[in-house]
Amino acid sequence: MSFGPSTGWTFSRSQVTLAGNTNNLSLPDTMQIHVQGGGFQITGFAGGAANRVLVITEISLAGSTLIHNSGSSTAGNRLILSLAGNVSIPRWHTVVLIYNVTDTFWYQLGQVTQLV
Repeated sequence: MSFGPSTGWTFSRSQVTLAGNTNNLSLPDTMQIHVQGGGFQITGFAGGAANRVLVITEISLAGSTLIHNSGSSTAGNRLILSLAGNVSIPRWHTVVLIYNVTDTFWYQLGQVTQLV
């Protein structure tokens, strides 16, 4: 898969710092976010669009946790995670999500361990 203006895919990165457990996290207009989780939980992401891919990399020592189908987030922002369970993201690990506009959920596509 190639990325860049000619393919319609852009690959830009933003950093998000969590101040506590977070519902409906507003996303910057990027494909990849570096999360400084501080041991906090994310129950959902706002800003889903048809086939939007989100690459989440944890960069803090404490890590963070994605919460499966939590009622704390608006229905259209919830996460459907592998094995129908919460996903812990330790430092330097990555989770990939895709938004399904028909089901109005973020679905987990995969998880990568230790990028560095």
